[in-house]
Amino acid sequence: MSNKQQYLNFKVYGLDCIEEVNIIKKALSKKVAEEYMQFDLLNGKLSINASDISTKEIIALINKSRLKASTWDQYISKNHDTNFYSKYSRLITTITSGMFIVFGYVYHGLTAGFIDAFVANDSSTQLTPLISQISYLLAILFGSWFVIPKTLASLKSI
Repeated sequence: MSNKQQYLNFKVYGLDCIEEVNIIKKALSKKVAEEYMQFDLLNGKLSINASDISTKEIIALINKSRLKASTWDQYISKNHDTNFYSKYSRLITTITSGMFIVFGYVYHGLTAGFIDAFVANDSSTQLTPLISQISYLLAILFGSWFVIPKTLASLKSI
């Protein structure tokens, strides 16, 4: 007989910050002790020390908390052939956001001088060029692409 612990592994979609961890802990608190839960936020993975609860019960409890879960094995087999965008969408939006920030700053620097673009002092009456403003706005939109839906969902639940 082995004393090795067995874990039930789940993919929890949208599990990437402490807010979702707390939601899952609350949803499972009556069935699973907190010390038996392990969270991998980078991969959206939840591991639970196998106890008196089935995978179906865990998935049902997580789904009731407005998150979606599946077994890790189902997730791996289903996502084996993912396309490029679904695999790298966060990387793409982050890089795009950074490129718009750099473009906005470079354009601002070329039109007003790089030091004046970086440090606004009281004697300077410069305005940020419209092209730079649009570039900064696009950087914010791309940077918050995955945050805004969660914010709206949180506001709806209040």
